[in-house]
Amino acid sequence: MVFKRALIDTNICLDVMQKREPFYIQAAKILEASEKSLFKGFVAAHSFDTLHYILGKKHKKKAVYDAINGLRKTVNVASVTERIIDEALLLEWADFEDSIHYLAAIHTNCEAIVTRDASGFQNPDIQILSPFEFLDQLEN
Repeated sequence: MVFKRALIDTNICLDVMQKREPFYIQAAKILEASEKSLFKGFVAAHSFDTLHYILGKKHKKKAVYDAINGLRKTVNVASVTERIIDEALLLEWADFEDSIHYLAAIHTNCEAIVTRDASGFQNPDIQILSPFEFLDQLEN
């Protein structure tokens, strides 16, 4: 299946921004594919402040803003609205952040979520794929 729209989990973004091995290469390929419009990549709005917070612990302000600006030029933003928060609360998943990602993807008409931790997504209505699985399907 060729995906037209997919939500990229926060950790995939961090893998690229922090060059985290052994995840960096696959994560970079995903963001590069989004940048080249091979699919429309989304990152949930609440991920941007999380990225800023985590990167800000180790990097200078300018480097953090440069990294986030670079990401923003590569992906679209999936809104996190009052409705999404309310629906996430109703799901009562063990991982609240995953429920927000899931609903942001659903409300953005994504066909998949790319994550390294699929375990937090309980009975999803869209595909939850590892970076390897996503790239494999994107390339075929």
